[in-house]
Amino acid sequence: MAVFGYALLITAVLCGCLIGALAICLRVLHYGGTYRVVHRMHRLGRMLFRGQFERHLLASRGTVIFEYPTLGLRVLRVWWTPDDIRAVAAAMGIPDESVPGAGVPPFELWCHDTYLDPERGKAFIVPLYLFGSGCHRFIQSVGARFPMMKHTYVCSAAVRFFRGESE
Repeated sequence: MAVFGYALLITAVLCGCLIGALAICLRVLHYGGTYRVVHRMHRLGRMLFRGQFERHLLASRGTVIFEYPTLGLRVLRVWWTPDDIRAVAAAMGIPDESVPGAGVPPFELWCHDTYLDPERGKAFIVPLYLFGSGCHRFIQSVGARFPMMKHTYVCSAAVRFFRGESE
């Protein structure tokens, strides 16, 4: 019976180590993906350093886009655009609400294509790597420091998933 207990303990420890290693690999892969996006946006002139970003927020200009590039892994990218995207979307007749069971909301599709798309987008990325509880803390911190900040959330992972695209 003791042998069975040790075998079970060893199996549990190995499973824990494998899960930990998988979590580390996922973080490294997502960090690499975010690094590639930031580097690409920098080459295209679409990067905004944190000081510049905060100056825009202090002046109450533009809109912050909080992008979730993964499904369920709590990774966050931060973008900024000089546009008031809710006003632009309303002027274009793009509905701001989602319909349950209808896939990705039209507003998120439009926002992704107009602002976040690597080739055609207009938004500037802020070079931060946020994941886990750091995402929520960052959003709360920025919201507390800049209460007049206009912002929106886009799940680009869902957009790519429903379109069958990869990043």
